[in-house]
Amino acid sequence: MAYTAAAELISGVPILDAPDRQVFGPLLEGVVRALGMPGSYTARGRQFDSVVKFLMGADRAGNDLPLRLQGLQARYLLNIMHRPKDVENEANPGLRAASTAHVKYRIDPGLGLTEDELNARVRRNPPGEGRPFVDRQPDVRGADGPAHGFRSSRCMRLAMHGCR
Repeated sequence: MAYTAAAELISGVPILDAPDRQVFGPLLEGVVRALGMPGSYTARGRQFDSVVKFLMGADRAGNDLPLRLQGLQARYLLNIMHRPKDVENEANPGLRAASTAHVKYRIDPGLGLTEDELNARVRRNPPGEGRPFVDRQPDVRGADGPAHGFRSSRCMRLAMHGCR
């Protein structure tokens, strides 16, 4: 969701407000018009690419990952995801858990948008409320019962690997 929230802010297209996938598609076309595509970015597209570079693992100095640009060609639009309004009843547990509340966005200097502006203005999406999805999935439980018995959410996610 961090990628999508950054795309929304920088493009100016309210893609996170899309009530369903049918509305999301045309909005995504607006994102492409505003940002461009890898290899033919607009000025705002260069801002977005800088943010993506840091989201994907660039170091503090802004050194890019070696194969990010090649991978981005295939995933550029696929990484912009629709988030359903009724996230609690979403079948995809990743979308239920997705959150931008903890993300500190970074951007290279000199692109017309500062890190402070970016972090103040980007939409923050909390994870879905209620019990973790694993509590509702009887096949995903720890040795001592439901996942809420684990010491941390990291252990909950790694329950299948014996994290305790």
